[in-house]
Amino acid sequence: MRRIWLDRYGLSLAVLAVLAAAGLACMIWWVPISARWHVHRLASDSEPDRLRAVEALVDLGEAAVPTLAHFSTAPDRRVRQGVAQALAEIGTEDALGRLVPMLYDRHEDVRQLAAWTLLRDGETLDRCGPDLRIDEPDPVVRLCAIRLLVRRDLAGAVEPLLVGLEDSENLVRLAAVRHLRAVTRQSFGFDAFAGETVRTAAVARWRAWWRVERARLPADCAQFRTNPSLISMTGASPFLGGLA
Repeated sequence: MRRIWLDRYGLSLAVLAVLAAAGLACMIWWVPISARWHVHRLASDSEPDRLRAVEALVDLGEAAVPTLAHFSTAPDRRVRQGVAQALAEIGTEDALGRLVPMLYDRHEDVRQLAAWTLLRDGETLDRCGPDLRIDEPDPVVRLCAIRLLVRRDLAGAVEPLLVGLEDSENLVRLAAVRHLRAVTRQSFGFDAFAGETVRTAAVARWRAWWRVERARLPADCAQFRTNPSLISMTGASPFLGGLA
């Protein structure tokens, strides 16, 4: 009976198996090929075409991420910007992680798109821990640097945050003073939106105070690697706690 069944249906089953394998192979190859085609459309002179290409890449989902990462350093700024936008909208852990190198992109539109996305996500920025400085050329990237500074070592962040008080951008000064107040419970009348003369005087008072108080830091600064938002909510300072 089995032999009769195999003789009758064996060839059909073999053909179906071959077709299934071919279909699977096509699916495996289709996503990268399709993703590359849509990425090339990101260089179009037509903005609607570029937007449709981004939407198509997002629809491909996480399977398109390796292809997008490959083109994250493309010569054309429009391609890199579209890649960053697609990675941001896909939003998986892998996709967001691929945005971190784009913080160093040579064009500000790409840097800012990557930076705003990573600031909203937060966890990816903390996990990847890029080496950002308080004097990065882009203000949004400087905001990322401030977040990383206070996450890594609150005590060690005080000096860079004091530099941040003198930043040319309101948002960077505001972020710096918020974290400094959380750490030190001091303000010295600093207003991020005040005129330069008023700000400079407040920063001078803060620096003079810090030159005296930093000597009181414990030797082990690892205990300050904590969440600054918790300090803000409790109003407690991890050191210098009794100073008003």
